[in-house]
Formats: sequence, C-alpha cells, structure tokens
Amino acid sequence: MVNMYHRLGSTRAVVTEWPNAFPTAPPSVSTIHRNVHKFEANGSVKMQHKPHDRPIRTPENLQAVADLVATTDGPLSTRRGAAQLGISQTSYCRALKDVGLKCYRPQLVVDLHGDDFNLRTQFSNHWYYNFVDDQQLVDRIFWSDEAKFCMNGHVNKHNCCYWAYENPQIEIPVANNQRGVNVWCGLSSAGILGPYFFDGNVTAVAYRELLVNIAGPHVLQNQLILQQDGAPPHFGLIVRHWLNTNLPHRWIGRGGEFDLNFPWPPRSPDLTVCDLKGPVQNAPK
Repeated sequence: MVNMYHRLGSTRAVVTEWPNAFPTAPPSVSTIHRNVHKFEANGSVKMQHKPHDRPIRTPENLQAVADLVATTDGPLSTRRGAAQLGISQTSYCRALKDVGLKCYRPQLVVDLHGDDFNLRTQFSNHWYYNFVDDQQLVDRIFWSDEAKFCMNGHVNKHNCCYWAYENPQIEIPVANNQRGVNVWCGLSSAGILGPYFFDGNVTAVAYRELLVNIAGPHVLQNQLILQQDGAPPHFGLIVRHWLNTNLPHRWIGRGGEFDLNFPWPPRSPDLTVCDLKGPVQNAPK
C-alpha cells in the first residue's frame, strides 16, 4: 500500500489500481492516509505501544493490592479498588491474581427455615427409593410447576464477584415475592404441555381453572399421575377437592393422596424437575 502510494502519487490512484494488483477489495482513502503517515513517522505500519512510565506490578503495588482487599469490609469492586490505588482496572485484576487471590461468585439458594432441611432430605430419599423400586414410575408422572419472570429486583450472580484466597461460600437467599409474570408448564414422557400464562397472580381459583381446562384433561387422557409442589394456591380447598374427585390417589403434592406419609416439603419449588425458562422463552409469540 505504501509502495503503491509513493509510486502513483495519490490515494485515489491507489484505490483505482488496487483491484489490478490484489484480489482483495481496495482500502479506503482514510486507511491509506493513516498507514502512509504511520510508515513515514515510524518506518513501520505496526501499532506502536507506548512504554509505561513506571512498572505497575511491583512488589510494593502487589502488597498494596493485598492490603486493600484484606482491610476492606465487604465486597470491593475491581473498578473501585483500581481507583483507590490509582492504577488501571486491568492492572488491578492482574495484581489480584499475582498475589494469589481467586474470583468467586455467590450461589443463589432457596430461603429455608427451621426443619425444612430435614423434610427436604427425607422427601428426596423417599422418592429416590420409589423410583429405584418401580423403574416405570417416573414415566407415569406429569411434572408441573410455575415460574415467575421478575420485572425488577432479580439477582444476577454473574454481576457479583468476590476476590479471596479461599471460597467465602457466599449465598444469596432468593425470595419468592417479587413482582412479575407467572407462567405454568408441565412435562412427562408424553411431551410438554404449555406454557400457560396466568392473568394476574396465581390464586386457588386461577389454578383450579388451569387444572379443569388444561392439565386435568391431559393427565386423564394419558393416564398419568399429577405432580405439583406445595405452593399455597395448590393447597386451596377447592383445588384439593377437585383433585380428590377427579384424580383420586393420582396426584402428588401437599395434602396429596398418592403418598400421604411424605407430603411435599414447604418452600421447595426447586425439587420440581421442570425447567420453565427454556420452553417459555422459545414459545411462539
């Protein structure tokens, strides 16, 4: 490019002559100007990196980074840490690794209370042995659940990062009282049913309407066992009455008749096998 420019004397001539000499598209006029100027100034068209005025990752700076992390109460973002030490964020991140610190992200966990842990463990072990004893049981169950797509206040753990020498085991309890859109979906060996969008909050009346018009006919037609978690709308009297009348001894959940000895443990929506995000996001608009 530079040689052609000096031979032809203008950038326009280079653009015109370029297809005759090379099989690629001609460069723009600004690109020719920039590379010619760079070559005349430095003798090369390569990017010239400016040397640092002073080394950043010196023993003193590395110690300053380690001291800052150790003395800071609570999480410290890399942007704030770099600003406090007067270095770039990139150099700060490299220094964190140099002193042996590692990046850990918090884990979102269900907010549990009291004896919830023991109840969840007993329930899971019980159903594990049920599936071992009856290999066909899992194919006869229709798994169902609702998911709330939050409008605000959702915790994105990928935006949270904690630098420490050992995993701090930070957990963020997830509450189920955020505003959003409620969606129901069910799945079994017979396929996926849904998504079903609730008009407003999920109440016992709204959930019973779903059972009557959507879930119930599917379960009866395929001779399945309905599974639902212990959410308050599922425990409503009108819901349980409909289930006991139309699906006697064929539904699993809090107060269910399929297994009275092991009711669905409270505050345990994560025990449901449904993953509603994919089916709902991929559903036709």
